[in-house]
Amino acid sequence: MLILTLLSSIALAQAFVDTQGHPHEQFVEVLRQRGVVEGYGYGIYGPDRLVNRAEFLKVLMIATNRYDENSIAIPCFTDFTGSPEWYWAHACRAKLDDIVDGYPDGSFGGARFINLVEAYKMTIDAGQIPLLTYDYAVSPWYKPYVDTAAIRGAGGLFPDNPAYLITRSDMAAMIVRLLNLDQDEVDQKLDYSTGVCGNGVIERGEECDDGNTEVGDGCSDLCIVVPEPIRHGALRIDQKPVLSTQTYAAGTDDVTLFAFEAVAGRQDVQLSSLSFTASTGDLSDMQNYRVLWDRNRDGIPESIQALAVPQGNVLTFTTDIDLTEGSLELFSIVADIPVSSTSGDIGLTFQTSSPSYIEAIGLVDGFTLQGITTNASECTDFSVCWIDVTVLATQGTVELSDKGNLFVTVDATPVPSRQILAGETSDTLLRLNFAARDEEIEVTKVRLGGGGGSSIDRLKLTHEGASQPFADATVSACGSSANGDFCADTDFTISKDDDRTVFISAVVKSDAEGAISGDTVAITVSAAVTGTVAIEARGTQSTADLSQNDGDASDEGEIFVGTSTVSGNVGFSGNTSDTVFAKLTSISNVNVDANDTTVPTGEHQIGVFRFQAADHSNNQSGINAVVMDQIKFSVVANNVSIDSSSYVLINPLDPTVITTCSGGSTGSFTVTCSGLAASAVSTAVPEGEAITLALRADILDARVDDAENSLLQVSLNNLSNRNNTGTITWNDEDGMFGWVDIGSTTVSSTSYRLR
Repeated sequence: MLILTLLSSIALAQAFVDTQGHPHEQFVEVLRQRGVVEGYGYGIYGPDRLVNRAEFLKVLMIATNRYDENSIAIPCFTDFTGSPEWYWAHACRAKLDDIVDGYPDGSFGGARFINLVEAYKMTIDAGQIPLLTYDYAVSPWYKPYVDTAAIRGAGGLFPDNPAYLITRSDMAAMIVRLLNLDQDEVDQKLDYSTGVCGNGVIERGEECDDGNTEVGDGCSDLCIVVPEPIRHGALRIDQKPVLSTQTYAAGTDDVTLFAFEAVAGRQDVQLSSLSFTASTGDLSDMQNYRVLWDRNRDGIPESIQALAVPQGNVLTFTTDIDLTEGSLELFSIVADIPVSSTSGDIGLTFQTSSPSYIEAIGLVDGFTLQGITTNASECTDFSVCWIDVTVLATQGTVELSDKGNLFVTVDATPVPSRQILAGETSDTLLRLNFAARDEEIEVTKVRLGGGGGSSIDRLKLTHEGASQPFADATVSACGSSANGDFCADTDFTISKDDDRTVFISAVVKSDAEGAISGDTVAITVSAAVTGTVAIEARGTQSTADLSQNDGDASDEGEIFVGTSTVSGNVGFSGNTSDTVFAKLTSISNVNVDANDTTVPTGEHQIGVFRFQAADHSNNQSGINAVVMDQIKFSVVANNVSIDSSSYVLINPLDPTVITTCSGGSTGSFTVTCSGLAASAVSTAVPEGEAITLALRADILDARVDDAENSLLQVSLNNLSNRNNTGTITWNDEDGMFGWVDIGSTTVSSTSYRLR
């Protein structure tokens, strides 16, 4: 422990080994001696590494004595969510001190590399440095900060580019110069002991050592930097995550295998060579490998820069990509999967086993950028490495499949039973969900059963959101194997790993064309895997027909029916609907009394309803009307007494014509009005018209118990449910029905109250 302590103390007392001879060496040393920066250990500072907003802010807060490691993190920016990060408290303190404002969306963006003008603003505001003022409006916003930095001697230290991404050495130079930290110390030559000049290693007392003692190359025969306007080029490359084991089918083009960002430092740099190797699988399973560059900066690399053919499991691109200093550029490596490809998987990574897996040249001085630091490892091949690379620990992979898979299921949105009007196109009877996996899939044929009787002319297939069907399914399209099925040849596609919903509706024959009142329709999708199968499809990329489900536990380019997972087919169908020659489309409350009207006494119309019939043209035996034969009203008469023999159904336009009904006197009960088709009160609703019917009763006592509140209300319940019949029994002058399809389950008339 004593030895470790002594070594640690010695390390703290020494300058960073990788800043000796660096143009910003003195600035870094000032911050090191003040305890503002510590480096990465082993004497490494990383002067040419880019710095993000969180790192810069921490150093700035320490330099201005604002940093407090015990501060409590407060989520003061919109991206401060989840577990607190180490820099949150300091960012919130800086926001409180008006040093940072964040971005327009309220975020801080701590992981983003900081650019020149952002760093100027933070530093000048943290140092409370007075900004230049102008007699005119200035633009852009950062002009006062740039001009203030210039008059304080910082302008010549950095490129004249607001978007320039600053390095760790730039950070030190800016903070020391703008905050005027020990300026005399900056101007002094650091006192080093003597090194050996010409051995290629920068040692104590040397500003440079390029392995020779010749002058004229920036390093003199005394290993002192000869002033020159050119600084050696630098390059930073960061791998970006793109894959998480995605599956693609044979024939798929433009599959992204790898992505990285690159930024040149100190001067423009030409990226001349990139070498990759397979982290998983065999590179020969793909073809047409190419480098793409995001030239238009939309986040999607699209411009081809180089092509390569694998040599064994190594892929080397020879490029001539010119990178502008300080400009962050996005690249990707893409390839195509041959149609003949078989199952397998491929992963790509930098060939870090090669000491020159990335090669680049400075475009100003023409010098090769020597040495690569990978994931902040020590630079072993050269005294200073000018290429800094970050490689992700976990590499994504592409899984290759012979062809894609299709899953066809009933959509999660339920479709109720319908009363489908003869001579019209029905509402949706079934919603199908088509899910393509592993490649884009084209559905070439659909076969649907359950058309029912002879009332359906054809079925329409419509995409969700579309106004017109994309296909009609007919009996004739099934050929000799129709058996009542409806078939359609289709060519609609589902994108890879996407879902698409298809609505099925029916075009119903009119009564004159042979429709039958009471025909039932329930659209079915068969589970058959041979013969008359429900779905046929092909892979767009693999150009292969998909097989029908073979029932095993593998998805091998198959069509699965009735299941969203790899399992055997399960046939399914929509709810049963009825063909009718007339129908009600709505029932509504038309009582003139408003809700919460006081409970009346004596004879009163306690429930008034309007019944609307649909338009249609079924007239083989005259225009068909809706004829109601029985109506059951649900009555709530809490603390109210009614004469149970007084219920009558009337048409309010002629209240002298009545038909008697039966019901209870108090509490909750049903009032039944039967035999209406033959009664004096007409309950026939003509095509496209409406009638009003009222339930009248004699109310004996509006409040039976003076200590209780009273409630009286009439409703029609259990509507629009084919499995719950009896509320309204009616006929279309041909068939009898025990339910109505109006889209509502309950229609209530006025609620009378007495409190």
